[in-house]
This record gives sequence, structure tokens and C-alpha cells, in this order.
Amino acid sequence: MENAIYLSFDDGPDPDSTPALLELLERHAVKATFFCLGKPAERHPELVEQIRAMGHTVAAHGYEHLDGWRTKNERYFENARRSMQLLETKLFRPPYGRISPSQLKVLAKECRVVLWDVMPGDFDEGISSDTCVLNMNRRVQAGSIVVLHDRSDMREKLHSVLEECLPLLKERFDCLSIEIS
Repeated sequence: MENAIYLSFDDGPDPDSTPALLELLERHAVKATFFCLGKPAERHPELVEQIRAMGHTVAAHGYEHLDGWRTKNERYFENARRSMQLLETKLFRPPYGRISPSQLKVLAKECRVVLWDVMPGDFDEGISSDTCVLNMNRRVQAGSIVVLHDRSDMREKLHSVLEECLPLLKERFDCLSIEIS
């Protein structure tokens, strides 16, 4: 779709933030891709199923949140594969967006490695909700993949940003958050 953007959330599922985030997305009639970590997904399989049941895409973000630049290849591959197998997906986002060329070469044969082009900064305590909104509105364009974070420590900020941004983004784009594939 030409005039679409893709909304994605990293680091969940989180029992304190995921249900409220799903409710917010439902209220705004928006679908997203959730790049889940395997460890919390294993502890909370009901949240993974809830994400799917509400029409969102579940993708992998590693079993643990490993930095590809600081992790030996075999451990990194095992971590990525374990999460993809657990979550039954062929979509993978490297934590921190850090993946070495050799890691990318191997994993790209097994799955689709998905990065992003808009990171509003919801994870950064030094960036206010208002600045996140400005960052999102200034940087997003047709085809953008936006990354935000599904974590309890940033729940209030994330909800504030989404409540302000989603109506504006829905006015600008024909389709908001169709499946990343």
C-alpha cells in the first residue's frame, strides 16, 4: 500500500503494559506488529495469544535482548532462532538495531530482518512525550516503520504519545499499521 505506515512495538509482552496497549490500539482501530522477547513471551503465553487474537502480528526480538555487536555469532543465532521458533514467526528485529554483517548474512537466509526508520524516543527518559510526538510527526512518511516500546516503565509516556499521534497519523495516511511482512 503506497500511503501506509507501519507501527511496531519492541520488548514485550509485559503483563503491566501489553493489555492496556492492546486496548488503546483497539479503541483507535489500529493494528501493529509486536516484536516480542522470547523470555517474557514464555512466561506470558496468554499475552502473545491475546496480541494475535486482536489481529496484530507477533514477531521475534530475540529470546534475550542481546546486542549483536557484542555477542558472539553462535550465541546470537541461537538466541534469535529460539525466539522465532517459540513465537512461530519468520520476522526478526535485532535488539538495539545492532546486527553485524555476518549475523545479517546468515539470518537473512532464514527470516526477514526488520529494522525501522522512525524512533521517536519513547525509551529515553530525557525526551518528553511532547518531543516524542514532534519526532514522530516530523519524521514519519509513507512507508515508514515506527518503533515504540511495550514496557511497563514507559507505559504512561507511550500512551500519551499514541493518544496524540494516532488521530493525526490516521488523517495523513490511508492505512496505519498494516502487517509488516
